[in-house]
Amino acid sequence: MSTKTYDATDGVLASTAANWVGGIAPIAGDNIVFDAANSGAHNCTFDLALVFGSFTMSAGYTGVITQAASFTVTSFSIGAGTFTGSDAYWLTCTAGWARTAGTFTGSVAKVYVKGGTWATNLYTFFFALRFSGSVTVDCPGQNIATYDGSDGSLIVDTGAVVSITATSMLKVQGNNVANFSNLGTITGEGLLRITDYRNAAFTIPSLGTVNCPVSIDSQGGGAGTLAYTLGTGLILGSTLTTYGVTAGQNCQLTTGNYAVSATDITVGLRGILVGGSSIITCAGTFDSSAGTFTQGTSTVIMGANGNLKCTADGVYNLRVAEGITTTLTAALNVYKDLRNNGTLTRGANTVSLLGAGEQTVSGYPDTAITVNSVGPVIFHECAHHHADVTATAGTFVWTGYGRYITHGNLSISAISRKPNPFTDVQNLNGTLTFDAEARMKDLITDAGQTTVQSAGVQLGISGKIATAGTFTQNTPTKVERGERAFGFPFAVCLRPVNQVKGWGDA
Repeated sequence: MSTKTYDATDGVLASTAANWVGGIAPIAGDNIVFDAANSGAHNCTFDLALVFGSFTMSAGYTGVITQAASFTVTSFSIGAGTFTGSDAYWLTCTAGWARTAGTFTGSVAKVYVKGGTWATNLYTFFFALRFSGSVTVDCPGQNIATYDGSDGSLIVDTGAVVSITATSMLKVQGNNVANFSNLGTITGEGLLRITDYRNAAFTIPSLGTVNCPVSIDSQGGGAGTLAYTLGTGLILGSTLTTYGVTAGQNCQLTTGNYAVSATDITVGLRGILVGGSSIITCAGTFDSSAGTFTQGTSTVIMGANGNLKCTADGVYNLRVAEGITTTLTAALNVYKDLRNNGTLTRGANTVSLLGAGEQTVSGYPDTAITVNSVGPVIFHECAHHHADVTATAGTFVWTGYGRYITHGNLSISAISRKPNPFTDVQNLNGTLTFDAEARMKDLITDAGQTTVQSAGVQLGISGKIATAGTFTQNTPTKVERGERAFGFPFAVCLRPVNQVKGWGDA
């Protein structure tokens, strides 16, 4: 293998032997050099369709190299001069690509990197990029991007692993999104960015296996909304963020009925996430407080320990997975079903049920629940130890096999009860207040606590009333049968009355 240095007058073809030092044209395997001493300001039309060693544009070279054939090199390095690519020819690098200075006119360049490190400290974009093998993208503070051309593309071959280093970015913009193909893996701490600046709507295809942070955003200066629509599920192994970069322009991501999964999900400033009927799984923190979450009939699943912070729009369905702790960092509105199989803890925040129709609660959060919905609100398997529940409207329904156990407070007011009773109510540490009729099998409170029934309310108890605290009852309680056991002290007036049909049924 020898080194061939370009030395010719402007505009002649690279294949002419006389254009090279020593009068010998390059052959396969040669290293190609454009330098200050020999190449100077000479331009070159590079038309050699061969496989070379390294290709170097070194400091001091000021000419322009115009690609006129597809060729392959082990490594490609630009330190000076200008390289003009072509949308008709590929530049293939088998062991790395680097740019430290000079100009790479990438709007028409097609580059295929088969391994090594892609390194640049300068903004660089390309008509088409293709990766295979193991490639490291290392461009701290900068980004490499596919150009906004109708035929441009970003392709990751089968089995390829593209690792984006921290503070680096691989960007797909404009029409290239439609030509994105990832059959390998994109990973690392750096960012895969899907963006556009033309305010044109388009569909996002499958991103394949992506384990690095992903941003879906709008970067244009135009007003209005840039609309992205998923064409398939978006399943990520890292974070997802959507936002509008420029003031006056929103970025809207519509999921339709496709599944979305990521570690942390953030709807940032000027971002709009339209949930449709999707299952949205968050294995970390879900935060839509800076943007807008249009919930539709979607379900948000909290699948790993993290925080939940929504705008007033809240969520439609919420699921907290078993063994998971989700911490509210703002008040939460739920418009359909709340199913807590793990721990939903609130700090000073509350959960409000605000749906217009039937809502279901399964497993209480470690928080206060305020029921403001029309209802009915159906409570399933409702044993929990730290909830305060206040109902101000609608209808409460406890399933017959359910049990309400609380270390907090239960207040039922201005509602009408459905026929299903509590299996029993155990108030262990708080105040139990009935301001509307209710019925249950057993009513039990612990020592030192007070159970209060407000005036004008009827209770139906088919089992027992047991209290080691104080039971104050201001109206006759409907009791047809069952054991009545009282601890002391207590203040109670029980008077059997005519039983309304259905009361007291187990």
